[in-house]
Amino acid sequence: MEDARHAFSLTPLHEVVRTWQLRVAAAPDADPFMGSGQDDSDFVDLDDILGGRP
Repeated sequence: MEDARHAFSLTPLHEVVRTWQLRVAAAPDADPFMGSGQDDSDFVDLDDILGGRP
């Protein structure tokens, strides 16, 4: 069990949780914009801002 603890990393899980926390935090700002009918054709991909997934 001790060897497994040293060999297994939770870093990928932490990255996924961090990404989703940032996405959820941004959602309240995105909904009014999307509902406003403004042109969003020149959007920036959220993965470009947050960084790609590992």
